[in-house]
Amino acid sequence: QSCKGSDCDCIFVASNVVDRNRRADFNILPQRALSRFQFLEAVVRISIRRFLNTGGPTRDLPPSLYRHAISSMLQISNLGADLVKLRDDLHEELFTENCDKMFAEYEEILRPIFNHFKSDKNNNVVKIKKHKKKTLSYSGWIQLLKAGQVIDEDFTVQSAGHAFALARELRTDEISNTRHMELSWSEFLVAIAAVVKLMALAEGEETASIALADLLDDFLTTHMQEAFDSLGKSGKTAEGEYVQLQGLLARLYAELNTKSSTGHGKVSLRMFHQCFERPSTKLELSKCRLSQAEVAVVCST
Repeated sequence: QSCKGSDCDCIFVASNVVDRNRRADFNILPQRALSRFQFLEAVVRISIRRFLNTGGPTRDLPPSLYRHAISSMLQISNLGADLVKLRDDLHEELFTENCDKMFAEYEEILRPIFNHFKSDKNNNVVKIKKHKKKTLSYSGWIQLLKAGQVIDEDFTVQSAGHAFALARELRTDEISNTRHMELSWSEFLVAIAAVVKLMALAEGEETASIALADLLDDFLTTHMQEAFDSLGKSGKTAEGEYVQLQGLLARLYAELNTKSSTGHGKVSLRMFHQCFERPSTKLELSKCRLSQAEVAVVCST
């Protein structure tokens, strides 16, 4: 009775308030949500309300009472203990030689995927400074998982958010830039492992008992390969365009080799020119951002 639901509402509002004169210093502070330091303030306020509700001012109480109140609050709520254990278990299973070898084996597809979805076009975040994007935002992360056919009825967007949070390192600066809401390359790899871990836990104890390296192998082969293949379809990045160009050249080579009189991989110069001068071929090359001048150089070489 000492801490009602309406009290929690008031505490949320009070913790969210920032001096109007100082708000300009906090570039990305949420207006209707709590940042980490505001959340901690709310926890302290609730602790005081719940365990030190004397009916009068509490500012003059001994510090030991405040410590006891906060300790009691964390003890009865068990706040975050399950997530701490999950992160510890994930790190213990992930940071092994077998998992390291697995990521190294699939780096050829993971790098292009990361580079594509970290681009500004795929990141709906506040731009504080103009700089080359080196990190992956939450929106880019969700788009990546959707491209890999990961998100469905069983593994929801909320589950993807849990994996994102498990992978992020702690950042002290949460008010001047968005770095604490983004994934670096190493954090991205941990996030993938977190997805695999959460999916395994959801499927049951039998799946969760399988070695993480083996689960990673299956996940990377299916879902990340699907995301990688989507880059060739979009053609929006250098990596995607390269994949698209590879496919085009392979098709043209097969076509020319079939039409060749020898059929032994040798194509005449005339057939080569005719193929690359076709409007359909020029159109496909343009989708890979090859200009007419570059195409002409290829045909004249």
